Amino acid sequence: MRLGQRQHPDPGPGRRRVGTQRDSVVKSAARVLQILEFFDAVRRPVEAWEVAAALGYPQSSTRALLRSLTSLGYLTRDVARRRYAPTLRVPLLGGGWIAPELCGMPPLRLLIDSVAQRTGGCVAVMARNGDRAEAIVATSAWLGALGGRREWMIEGASGRCLLIDCDDSQIRRLLHRWNAEAAASKMPRVDPSSFLHDVAILRRRGWIALPDPKDEQRAHVTMPLTASDCGGLLALTLSVPAPGLGARVSALAAAMREECEVWLRREPPITATGRGRIPRPLPRVALQQDRAFVRQKVT
Repeated sequence: MRLGQRQHPDPGPGRRRVGTQRDSVVKSAARVLQILEFFDAVRRPVEAWEVAAALGYPQSSTRALLRSLTSLGYLTRDVARRRYAPTLRVPLLGGGWIAPELCGMPPLRLLIDSVAQRTGGCVAVMARNGDRAEAIVATSAWLGALGGRREWMIEGASGRCLLIDCDDSQIRRLLHRWNAEAAASKMPRVDPSSFLHDVAILRRRGWIALPDPKDEQRAHVTMPLTASDCGGLLALTLSVPAPGLGARVSALAAAMREECEVWLRREPPITATGRGRIPRPLPRVALQQDRAFVRQKVT
């Protein structure tokens, strides 16, 4: 060993050394991928110290990486138990286009493609990540209106949909906190009564149509999809042109629901422990035309 050259300790059996001169791998990038591989190996929620101990990382950098992955929506954190677990974003990466003959097509990808074909719009499955609603899978990602979508929970239809399982008191606390922070940062405030009215519409009717908070020429039709073990309630969101939506919104919502029912009746996938669990069915609601409400919201 040359004078002044740092000697790297043996990482131990089953551990790979990263970030050395010889392999020319960016240390943080390698560690992120190895953390995801670790979850694939243990297949359960873990605490930060378990990841650090198994992979030989410093505790501080391990926690920083886990927090970053959580902020990006690839991990979820159980605050009470201090455990991390992958979200649905992880298995959906590359699903359906990388070796589909070997890996198959993810059911969520089939669902959004079917809805897009029936309605002619852009479709995404949205999930909650802290105070934001994020697209975990979307048609024409990076090109469509919903690819890579990330918005505040209080902004549009997706956020309202992802809050329908919360008590009104919980929603009021969220809105109160948002309005307090909005005043300090000069952001628009939210009317709690109007917001809770929209949530009540979703609970009663099963869908809602609201303007796209990022594009005034488009509107979103959103309905709850299912409850997942990796991230909670999901929302199916359809993005379509706003002009003339009132006359066809019920037909669009009916088409979305029909495709959801086909998806829910599919054969559950085979898992390591046997047949997968069938997702919780969507609530049975009448898809009635409500043109006055839609005109009020999208015009």
